[in-house]
Amino acid sequence: MKVNYGNEQTSVIIRDISVGETFFADRKSAKEKGLYMKIDGNSRLLISKKYNNYAINLETGKVKSFDLSTPVYKVVAEVSFPKK
Repeated sequence: MKVNYGNEQTSVIIRDISVGETFFADRKSAKEKGLYMKIDGNSRLLISKKYNNYAINLETGKVKSFDLSTPVYKVVAEVSFPKK
């Protein structure tokens, strides 16, 4: 997936990001940062923990749990559909 975004990144605490917003965060399995979208932990698809937030990695599709105080880099992202 190709995601277009501006180069401006603002560091915030993940609990201050709304569901559906995108951000960069460190990945455990790779040196580069991953692009994530925050998801609703109360969707009954997850066993939600009280002090965690959840996001999906937009490259791998894997769900990751974040502590409420985790610093992340908020970005505004858009998906572009290529013309045929």
